[in-house]
Amino acid sequence: MFLPLALLTVSTPANAAGNDKVKAERAAIHPVTTPRELSAWLARVPRTREFPADLDPTLHTEGGTFVVEMSSAPGCLPCGDLWTRLPRFGRSYGWQVRTISSSDALLRSGRLGLPWVGHPVL
Repeated sequence: MFLPLALLTVSTPANAAGNDKVKAERAAIHPVTTPRELSAWLARVPRTREFPADLDPTLHTEGGTFVVEMSSAPGCLPCGDLWTRLPRFGRSYGWQVRTISSSDALLRSGRLGLPWVGHPVL
């Protein structure tokens, strides 16, 4: 899914807060249309290779406490990538995984102070 976003910024001290918002919006957009672009986009973030020794038992223990919710859209490659992983996570640890609507994603992003520019919101 490609979300075009035209942004014009001017570097001034008065616009410093606005620059943070622009950076956040750019980081949230996933301009990918092919699996190869998705892989390159995801490769920007280093993988976590070390986890606490009690992570697996903790995830099992907390399965009934938390729910993983995600917005989604047809044709959204990052959404599709997450949907291949999340059901496995849910089955492995007993966590509920479910879809939320665009309006819920917008509301929750606002509560967290994040820009909502499209799917997915997880």
